[in-house]
Amino acid sequence: MAGRGTADAEIDALLGAGSAAALREIFQAELPARLARMRAAAAKSAASLLQREAHGLAGAAGLLGLEPLAQLARALEQAAPVPGATTLAERFAPVERLLVASLGRSAVAATPPCAEGNRDERAVLVSRHGAD
Repeated sequence: MAGRGTADAEIDALLGAGSAAALREIFQAELPARLARMRAAAAKSAASLLQREAHGLAGAAGLLGLEPLAQLARALEQAAPVPGATTLAERFAPVERLLVASLGRSAVAATPPCAEGNRDERAVLVSRHGAD
């Protein structure tokens, strides 16, 4: 998969100079609302809503070359609807940490996380039925 620099160059070549930066700004501006929707879905155990949000996040992050975030979001999308040993909040926690880190010191980053703990991120996404 293309890295961020390659993705930026491809976007700019396709859509015009500065397009990647503009898309990245839109992505960043929409993160607080996306994070809030994902937190609410995880807290309410709304698997289908969390799955939809994770799908959108995976696509946007992948387009922008943000592969670690895209990979975690894809894993969450696949794991969200599967009954397992972990809660939706626990499955969402690795994605949440990356989103909060990308927001830096914004007000959203200061809100309490959905799930606590410092667990291995891959293990959190794997249900009792195993990995994908």
